[in-house]
Amino acid sequence: MRTSALVLLFCMLGACSSKSDVHQQRSEINDTVKANQDNFLHCFKDQGDKLAGKILIWFIIETDGSVKSVTLKESTIDSPIVEQCMMKEVMNLKFKAHLSDKKIEITYPFKFTRG
Repeated sequence: MRTSALVLLFCMLGACSSKSDVHQQRSEINDTVKANQDNFLHCFKDQGDKLAGKILIWFIIETDGSVKSVTLKESTIDSPIVEQCMMKEVMNLKFKAHLSDKKIEITYPFKFTRG
């Protein structure tokens, strides 16, 4: 019997936007999300191997690195439980504080494949 594990693939789309120093901010955001990969995979823990697809989550990173205003923009995963869990985990992320007085708005894509 073959078992398959869920693999979480992280990527940054060209459509993701931030207000200043785009390359560095994208890198730091991606690093923070990757460092919390297990928290996102936990959202799929009880779902077995049946789910795969993409979830786009829009959120704001405050100047102190905290997250607010998390919104599900798009999902090809047919599971409100997983979608809500993913949004909760994004809200719990803590990014590096940035020197700018501007908040960062980002749309982050999470791609899930079975593997």
